[in-house]
Amino acid sequence: MMSITKQYNLDWLTDPEIFQINRLPAHSDHLFFSEDEELQLNLNGGWKFCYANNLHNTDWSFWQEGFCDEGWNDIEVPSHIQLQGYGIPQYTNTMYPWDGHEKLVPPQIPTEFNPVGSYVKYFHLPDNFINKKTVLRFEGVESAMYVWMNGKFVGYSEDTFTPSEFDVTEQVKPGENRLCVAVVRFCSGSWLEDQDFWRFSGIFRDVALYSLPEVHVTDIDARPCVSEDLSEGVLEADFLLDYEECDGAKIHISLLDADEISIDSFEALVEKKICFVRRFQNINLWSAEKPYLYKLEYKIISQSGAIIEQGRSNIGFRRFEIRDGIMYLNNKRIVFHGVNRHEFSHKSGRAISKEDMLTDVLLMKKNNINAVRTSHYPNQSYFYELCDQYGIYMIDEANLETHGTWMIMGEVNITENTVPNDNECWLGAVLDRGMSMVERDKNHPSILMWSVGNESAGGKVLYELAQYYRNRDKLRLVHYEGVFHDRRYDNTSDVESRMYAKPHEIIEYLENDAEKPFISCEYSHAMGNSIGGIKKYIDIEDSYPMYQGGFIWDFIDQALEHRDPNGQIYLATGGDFGDRPNDGYFCGDGLLYADRRVSSKMQEVKFVYQNLQIHCDSKGALIKNKFLFTNTNEFMLNYRLLKDGKEIRRGSMSVDIPPLSEHYVPLPIETDDNGEYILDVSFVLKKNLPWANKGHEISFGQGVISRPTLKIEESPVQIIDGDVNLAVKMQKVRAMFWKVDKTLKSLNVDGKELLKAPIKPDFWRAPIDNDAGNHSTFDWAIWKGISLYTMGSRLTLEDKDKSITAEYAFPIMKGKGCTMHYQFLGSDICKITMRMDALKEIATLPQFGFTFSLLSEFNRVRYYGRGPMESYVDRKAGGRIGIYNHRVEEMMEPYLNPQETGNRTDVRWIEIMNDDGTGIKIFSETPFEASVLPFTSHEIENAGHINELPPVTKTVVNISMAKSGVGGDDSWGAPIHSEYLVKCDNKLEFDVYIQGLKY
Repeated sequence: MMSITKQYNLDWLTDPEIFQINRLPAHSDHLFFSEDEELQLNLNGGWKFCYANNLHNTDWSFWQEGFCDEGWNDIEVPSHIQLQGYGIPQYTNTMYPWDGHEKLVPPQIPTEFNPVGSYVKYFHLPDNFINKKTVLRFEGVESAMYVWMNGKFVGYSEDTFTPSEFDVTEQVKPGENRLCVAVVRFCSGSWLEDQDFWRFSGIFRDVALYSLPEVHVTDIDARPCVSEDLSEGVLEADFLLDYEECDGAKIHISLLDADEISIDSFEALVEKKICFVRRFQNINLWSAEKPYLYKLEYKIISQSGAIIEQGRSNIGFRRFEIRDGIMYLNNKRIVFHGVNRHEFSHKSGRAISKEDMLTDVLLMKKNNINAVRTSHYPNQSYFYELCDQYGIYMIDEANLETHGTWMIMGEVNITENTVPNDNECWLGAVLDRGMSMVERDKNHPSILMWSVGNESAGGKVLYELAQYYRNRDKLRLVHYEGVFHDRRYDNTSDVESRMYAKPHEIIEYLENDAEKPFISCEYSHAMGNSIGGIKKYIDIEDSYPMYQGGFIWDFIDQALEHRDPNGQIYLATGGDFGDRPNDGYFCGDGLLYADRRVSSKMQEVKFVYQNLQIHCDSKGALIKNKFLFTNTNEFMLNYRLLKDGKEIRRGSMSVDIPPLSEHYVPLPIETDDNGEYILDVSFVLKKNLPWANKGHEISFGQGVISRPTLKIEESPVQIIDGDVNLAVKMQKVRAMFWKVDKTLKSLNVDGKELLKAPIKPDFWRAPIDNDAGNHSTFDWAIWKGISLYTMGSRLTLEDKDKSITAEYAFPIMKGKGCTMHYQFLGSDICKITMRMDALKEIATLPQFGFTFSLLSEFNRVRYYGRGPMESYVDRKAGGRIGIYNHRVEEMMEPYLNPQETGNRTDVRWIEIMNDDGTGIKIFSETPFEASVLPFTSHEIENAGHINELPPVTKTVVNISMAKSGVGGDDSWGAPIHSEYLVKCDNKLEFDVYIQGLKY
């Protein structure tokens, strides 16, 4: 019998050894119900609310009977206080939110600003709850709460992300009840919750009251084991029951298959603990590819035959283990193609809906993501149910991060104030967080590893939690990355897990007597325009069996909907609410935008994560099936032959390629030398599945079979050499150079002027977040000045070949410059050749190309190249070569921090037109890069958010021979890989053709 504390004490907030008072033990999240009566009373909705900015200003008598709260405001539960108009949200990464306001050491808490939200809920107790054991359950409260019912103290709890339950049988009464909760933003437990996220407070997950039947199953511990040869399944299960009298009641337990057909059953008289073991032959195994679930159901039946309670829990049989340094699932080497995921919504923060969770899981499945790490706290139970059902592997992570106590401004500094380290005063709280997670989540087959926490250094306390995991659960592994920084207790983790290790660092570990399998628990930091070079990590999977994949950081931007002073709604980041300190845009590192729109980064992820690799040539395709348990005959192979981007032949077939094997598939295609031919092969679903409909594409591959030689028909050209202007006339095109600045100032097609700004050399791009992090912005700053202030130095006419050469002198680098050579060929075509001699003063540049602006009416874009979304030299594998149509505004990605965007690679030709079909076409024999945007790179760079961009007055065209990659091994120093940089130590030259159009 648990002793009950009847008085509250505010000193608990600063005592790390007190983290719960009167809280019930954690248990499984199985479903229980009665067919005769409702056992749950939902307490979500409107509550009375009062806000105070610290403990001292809080009226701590509000819980007493007779207290008048009529003048209080209303607040919705679940929600964050700061998103309901009280205080402000604050985003910080590693520094604690009070840094710079108060000088604190663990376990001290702020005194000047530590908001308290006082909640009151009135509810009527249902008649069937009267004289029944009644439990009050909070799914999540940030970060400490005191609870009272009808003027009596109920309990206290910390740990934001696991449920807190209290027995309120003695406190509830028939009729109206008054539930009071005081939520304190900071407590000693806040030192354990230094995750990279928005700092909120409040009751942000569901609240409910439960009436428990006279005999109730409090916990189910199901342990489905699988024999080494996978031929036999063994189910060990323990049921814990709570009752005072049972009078001959029985429990009937059944195991049902996916068709809800009972395959075994068990019956026994009710006892406090029911244990049973059953063996099964020919079981269906659970995996992300084939997430087969059994239902473990029970009924408690009274002596008279009445059903007292019934319930169920989904379970899955699978075998997960390490053998010879490699992780195996069901005897196959597993590779995690994963993501880290914060629970987040742009409207409600971490108070996300079931619809949000379902959207996330479906997007993962559709984009070949097979694993998720619950960074860095247990998620809502429904998310685990979805991962079980749809098939997503999980690392379930305890609510623990103490980053700011041991790493200051990127430097490791383990001191006596590092939490938890070896300090026994934190042991109870740390173990409690792990236990609460494990006991709730233990029956979910999707969970393959328990994680000790995140970025909390090392030490004995964390090792003790890892040992608890191992002793409690023999069917899963233990994960922890932090031992990389503190090897004293290296066996805390069963795997070598690192964050943002570069590809060469991973290989170095694997080639030097590696003892543990390696996973990248965080890699390819997706902040802004990023994840360049991700394919380098994927390539390691095939070469080194002990490298078993990783988890991209991260799945969704953490940005909040906000309104600027002009009334415009935008997605806000750290500092936009006046929050100080803050970490700015560092919350914007998702594959999804915060409103769950898919970013162009996902295009690359889906491709590199695909399990069917396709390599096309002129006669067919080599198919490599990297699925562990799925034959390709479960999909349909589609092929298309494209000529100059247009489909001329298509076909479909079913092919039989077993898992983990490859086969060459000949295809009936014919080509000639008259055009560019591309073979496009894809696999799509043969039938509707729970996560996608028939025809959904899961993988594709392309092969360029032949490239044509460009043929230009020349025609007469007229040159008019005026005093100030140099003009060229062709059939429908008129071009005019201004001799003053040596630029092409006018381009007229069929009497319509197109240019708003002249053609000029351009070497700059709007800095991306990674550029700032690795100091490329600093290193490349000279190119911004050159792009802005390069001056035309000479304009030369060569009348014989109808060409004009514009020479440009660079500022800063005296004697250096570039040329743009215009050769007018007739047929309304001009060949532009851009050249720059080798530079020894600087090694690389953002891009090599030119830019100009058209009138804003020219806002229709059609191109033949990689698409449909943007791509870069180190992030283009997922771009499919084809013909695409866009409006200009559609070509710009809405990054939280406006930056380089909209680029297209391997462009054969691009057309920019108005609605009347007037415009230009730019093409080349050698594929080039291009972007067409509503803003210049400098305007994009100057905007802090999308809403700060200027009004659209032009269409900005950028044509380049090459643009440096975006990088993304991390966003705070990792350089762009050398092969993806534009180098200028040799002469640079490229040419394109520009042609006037009138459709």
